[in-house]
Formats: sequence, C-alpha cells, structure tokens
Amino acid sequence: MSLFLFIGWPEIFVVLLISVLFFGAKRIPEIARGLGQGIKYVKNATNELKREINDSADSHEGVKETKDALNEGKKVLDDLQDSVRRSTRL
Repeated sequence: MSLFLFIGWPEIFVVLLISVLFFGAKRIPEIARGLGQGIKYVKNATNELKREINDSADSHEGVKETKDALNEGKKVLDDLQDSVRRSTRL
C-alpha cells in the first residue's frame, strides 16, 4: 500500500533503519520533532499564501461575476451530462 509519494512500507522501514544507524536511537525523537516543526511551518506558510491569493482575487472587480457565470455554466453542463446519461440508458 502506498502512503505518500509512492513510498511503501518497505521503503519506510529501510529509511528508519538507516536513520537509526546513522543518527543513533537517542537522536531520532529530536530529529522527528524538528521535521514535524518544519512541516508545520511549510503548511502554515502555504495556507497563508493561498489565503492571500484568494483575498487578492476576490478584491478585484468582476471576479465575483466571473465566478458566478462559471458556476452557472458548470450547472448547465452537469444538467446536460445527466440528460445525455439518462437518454443513453433507455
């Protein structure tokens, strides 16, 4: 079973084994804590960037109208697809 980025359990086991051999068992929790904090920092920065982009996009005139038109077009397309599906089942 693939966990993340096509890395399976055997690969994770090999990485952990090499980590223990290279850093020693006593430093693994410290390293894991640092990695966790780094991942949290990157995740927060990414979320903040997404929020700023969305706020900037929403502040421009016409964006809401464009979004509404796109949503309406999507609804029409979905209705058309449903209609075609129903007619092909007959």
